[in-house]
Amino acid sequence: MKKISFFQIVYSLIENNLEQLTGVDKQVLIRLLGGQNNHLTPSGGYPITIDHDQPIALLIQNCHFSNTDLDIFCGYNLWPNKNGIENVKIFVIRFDKVLNAHEVSDELDRLGLRPANLKEILAFSLINPDIQRNNLIVGLGSTLLNSKNVICVPYLSGNVAQRKLSLTPWDHNWQTHWQFAAVEL
Repeated sequence: MKKISFFQIVYSLIENNLEQLTGVDKQVLIRLLGGQNNHLTPSGGYPITIDHDQPIALLIQNCHFSNTDLDIFCGYNLWPNKNGIENVKIFVIRFDKVLNAHEVSDELDRLGLRPANLKEILAFSLINPDIQRNNLIVGLGSTLLNSKNVICVPYLSGNVAQRKLSLTPWDHNWQTHWQFAAVEL
């Protein structure tokens, strides 16, 4: 009986199912096989449903945050102008180097992803409330000018006792402890 290596089995599985893999799946495989740390958790993403007709204020209320930055309610450019129901997959990605917002967007694009917007991170938080505890998860897909005239993006954070929805300046260097919510293209 001929012995088959682990890599031969993996190669055969990939070769026979390549057309069924999404762009994200392919990038994860490339990173895994190349020995790089894949920053996607979980590999299949978090499926969520977004009701674009639901007002932002109601979505925030339903998330039951302990603290919400009030400037969020002033930012009319935070969300896309869509209607109806949309099903998407959210990926939470951490990079192992310091990047600016443009570099993060470029890296996400290479993975077949785009930055999540406010409605998407709120829908994510509503369904997965504990993931934001002890994590900083940014939605780079939404920007607004806060009360101090600084361009900001929303982010989720928290700890054991509370969950927060806050704003942080968009244009700074994102350290490695920040994670980014992203949506499959």
